[in-house]
Amino acid sequence: PDADGITLTETIRKIPKYQDIPIIAFTAHNDSEIIQSCLNNGFNEFICKPVQQSQMCELIGKYYPAVLEHCVGSN
Repeated sequence: PDADGITLTETIRKIPKYQDIPIIAFTAHNDSEIIQSCLNNGFNEFICKPVQQSQMCELIGKYYPAVLEHCVGSN
């Protein structure tokens, strides 16, 4: 890739129809400065690897509640 997640998110946020789309940082870096940088640069949420399916479902479910119905059935 030619860009990191922060650069990509900043680019996405400049497109009017994508300004409100939820963007989740999904990374192995669990440093408070990186987390804050992500949140300050347009990410809605931050989740650190490794992640459990239930954590991912809950986080995505905040923005798309219908996902929760599918996740509950798969546990």
